[in-house]
Amino acid sequence: MTRLSLFLCVLACVTGCASPGLQFAGRPAVEVTVDGSRFSVWRNGDTAQAIRTNMERRPGIMHRAYRAIEQATGCAIRPGTFTGDPALVTARLTCPDPPS
Repeated sequence: MTRLSLFLCVLACVTGCASPGLQFAGRPAVEVTVDGSRFSVWRNGDTAQAIRTNMERRPGIMHRAYRAIEQATGCAIRPGTFTGDPALVTARLTCPDPPS
C-alpha cells in the first residue's frame, strides 16, 4: 500500500505543475523558450499567465518570463501589472489593434 500512496502523491504533484489558473482553463498554451528558460503561456483577453516548465536556479528568470509573455502573445505588458514569482507570473496586456 505504501508504493500506491507514493505513486498517487507523485502523480498529484506532477499533474499540477503546468496547469493554468481557472481564468485560463480550456485555453491553449503557447510554449516559449527564452534564453534556455521554458514557459507555458496562456492568454485570456487582456490578461496572461506564464508558468516556468523547467527546473533552474539562475538570475534573470523574471526578466525571461516577462519576455516570454510578450513573445507568446504579441502584446506589450502594461506597466505595473507584472506580478508573481519565478515559477508563475501574471500580467495585463496592451495589444495592437487587429488589422482592418
